[in-house]
Amino acid sequence: MNSRTTLILAIVFAIVSGVYIAGELAKNKKAEKELKEKRIFTITPEKATSVTLAKSREAIRFEKKDGIWIITSPERHLAKNWDFGNMLYLITELKKDEVIRGGDPAEFGLRPPSLIVTVSDGEKEETLLLGRRNYTGVSAYAKLDGGDDVFMVSSIGVSDAEGKLGSFIDRGLLSCEPDKCDKLTIRNGTESMELIQKDGKWSMSKPAKRKIDGGKVLVYLQALSGVEGGDVREGSEPAAPEKESLAFIKAEGRMPERAIYVMGEAKDGKGFNCIRKPVWETMTITREAYENFFLIKPDRFDDTRIFSFECEDAAKAKLSYKGKTLLFEKKREWGHEGNTLCSSAVNTVMWEIEDLSYKAPTDLKGEKVADAEITGKDGKVKAKFSVEEKDGKTIIVNDKGRWIIEGDKIAKLIELAIKEAVPSR
Repeated sequence: MNSRTTLILAIVFAIVSGVYIAGELAKNKKAEKELKEKRIFTITPEKATSVTLAKSREAIRFEKKDGIWIITSPERHLAKNWDFGNMLYLITELKKDEVIRGGDPAEFGLRPPSLIVTVSDGEKEETLLLGRRNYTGVSAYAKLDGGDDVFMVSSIGVSDAEGKLGSFIDRGLLSCEPDKCDKLTIRNGTESMELIQKDGKWSMSKPAKRKIDGGKVLVYLQALSGVEGGDVREGSEPAAPEKESLAFIKAEGRMPERAIYVMGEAKDGKGFNCIRKPVWETMTITREAYENFFLIKPDRFDDTRIFSFECEDAAKAKLSYKGKTLLFEKKREWGHEGNTLCSSAVNTVMWEIEDLSYKAPTDLKGEKVADAEITGKDGKVKAKFSVEEKDGKTIIVNDKGRWIIEGDKIAKLIELAIKEAVPSR
């Protein structure tokens, strides 16, 4: 093939490639245009600053303040930010599945509508009217306020918004995102604890410096969000809540400050009256919640883990179960003699070892069922122990002593890893 022929072929290839690419770009632009035309809301969840959900007899307004959603009407409350954010995403992502031009709104349950959704970004408002479901139940009829056409939308996107409007009130004792909390203060009477998070690690600074388990702090914060108070109502800010309260919990960090103050016993004597922020609201809590979250000692957060290593640092693992010993190595995945089908099982063993916590030291001796020796990437042994079982108790034995541990899974997980590495035939 001479140079002239090669040049001609190159030119032809370039032209064909250009035509193909141009065609693909045109297809993409057409698809983008069609998708844009199907979208109902032009305001995205990130840009939204207020949302109103209105039914025939009730309406609730949400406003975003300092990055969090707050109910501002008919009363001021903290909104369930995760649930509301998910609902807002589904609503603003709704698309017109089928357009019915010139349809009578009353025929489709749109006069009056069952729900009116208004979304604003501070500059413009967009309002969607929602009607009845179609015969399949998977779609709902809808129309834009001021528009003529009726169209169908996925009922999945509107189900949450159609629920009881009061269900969006956050009733958690202290709802916050644990990973954004950098300081936690817990005070009961004259006793006070201060926990600080820096560079991903938690420590206790008051009443005295103390090594703690950051995982326990996160569990505590998550539990505070999960336990609900009763009789949540709009309140007002006390003059000096920290001085006036019997006890309080305050969370600070990369978020608006959260706090709950116990102001006194309830009249029925079964619980306590509280007030919380960032939106000042009153609520009641049970005596059990008061004891579990406010009447706690510094040892609640003690680091009781037996080994201080992280799974990511492990490079080799020698595991034994009832006399059978295998060596596992981690390259990209855990494996034994090239078999990586056991990788997930070995990872689970590593996580369990990392989280092994003791209940108490013991002199109890049992039957040895398993051994483990974990070596890090630096070649140093990170964890070495035996597992014994006695009278339903699991005992970890290492060079520091004997420990009754929480849980009984470690031996079974080691057994599973060995079985998956060398499956029986």
